[in-house]
Amino acid sequence: MNVGLEIAFAEHGGWDTHIRQGTLDGTFARSAADLSESITAFWTDIGEALQDEVTLMTMTEFGRTVKQNGTGGTDHGRASCNFIIGNDVVGGKVHGIVKPLAIENLEDGRDQPVTTDFRAVFSEVANKHLRINDNKILFPDWSGSTIGVMKS
Repeated sequence: MNVGLEIAFAEHGGWDTHIRQGTLDGTFARSAADLSESITAFWTDIGEALQDEVTLMTMTEFGRTVKQNGTGGTDHGRASCNFIIGNDVVGGKVHGIVKPLAIENLEDGRDQPVTTDFRAVFSEVANKHLRINDNKILFPDWSGSTIGVMKS
């Protein structure tokens, strides 16, 4: 609508699932389907005319353990993930370091370790999409580097 909007934020609760997560019909499965359908609807609604202007990024404040608990769910975990969508995104791949899901690669035998600082992803998207090229503005104490999620 050309109203000058540069950044928008939406929140979706209900991800703190510890029981009966399910692969097809549990609480986590339903939330994941809702997220997927919402992103698809948004991307379709903005249409090709605006898709070059938009980068969509998801994140979560916590990950989930790999190992299932005793109630058919998982507990809070260390590592998490982002989904980033846009025509300037190097898509179709997993960025960062993801080792095989073997016990010896898990922290405490149940948890993916954090291997990518979220600031590396946020700063790269902000640099490319919003032209914020001074990472100290966003993250004053961070001195890391980006990981190649955006096209140069």
